[in-house]
Amino acid sequence: MEEKPGPTLDSEATKALLALLERATLLPGEAALEARDSTDGPVTGVRLSACEGEAVWEVGVTNVFGEEVTVHDVDAKAGKVLRRYDPADQQE
Repeated sequence: MEEKPGPTLDSEATKALLALLERATLLPGEAALEARDSTDGPVTGVRLSACEGEAVWEVGVTNVFGEEVTVHDVDAKAGKVLRRYDPADQQE
């Protein structure tokens, strides 16, 4: 079985992720709890990302019927929800 190469620690994407992780003091589970404080429904995913150069956790939450997803950008340092949006509205 041939082994597929994975990302290397010196790739640009990995370096960018490591830089974000260094700035994040909030754990992903804490960001999920912060997002859930203002909405009903389960968390569907958490992803570290950058928003205006700052580290944020993007937390996806569905409604109680599992039909609509709202993404909550949570500041990865302060733990505050910066914005909420429907990802379908972001697509063109």
